[in-house]
Amino acid sequence: MLRALAIVAMATAASTAGCLPAFSGPDGSRRIAVVGDSIVAGAKADLDAALADTDRSVGGVSGIDLPAGTTLLVEPAVAADVDVLVVELGINDAHDGWDPAVDEANLDRVLDLVDGVACTIWLLPDVLEPTALDHDHGQTTSLHARVGRLWAALDARAAAHPRLHLDRFGAEQRTHPEWYQPDGVHPNAAGSAALAVHVVEAIDEHCPT
Repeated sequence: MLRALAIVAMATAASTAGCLPAFSGPDGSRRIAVVGDSIVAGAKADLDAALADTDRSVGGVSGIDLPAGTTLLVEPAVAADVDVLVVELGINDAHDGWDPAVDEANLDRVLDLVDGVACTIWLLPDVLEPTALDHDHGQTTSLHARVGRLWAALDARAAAHPRLHLDRFGAEQRTHPEWYQPDGVHPNAAGSAALAVHVVEAIDEHCPT
């Protein structure tokens, strides 16, 4: 998630029509977009397979934060008139420190946008404690604690967005340390497979047909 390592990827994505891949799937099926950062990017193949019976687009960009994710991923997904939108964003903002004055305003922008979608799930993965990224940028708290600020900010806003559903995949994820890469942040192959299964279950629960 180190943002410096993602500059080239984000710049390349910005040069295209957003970063949202073209939708693919059976004609007439539900239109579903899953957007996020490196966690979604790493699980793209699993998510595509798990959602194979839908008209889907899975877009993840390593290192992306809330402002870039809004412009490059969320706005194109909303404009595509999706039936279901799964958003996995905010961990990179927590990685950089989570400044409430800035980051919560960015969060509000996303939440206002997704009010136009019939059903939105905000997928909330979590990290182990400690992680290899805890003290990047001079941070003194754990990344897990800062991710908790993201969760709290979403909790405080959820009631004002009745089409929004918060899904705490991280609560299950943290009971399976074997799902993580050695950095304690990114899912490994088993973790990505588990995430894809969880996303389908979350859609069935929160956004039934």
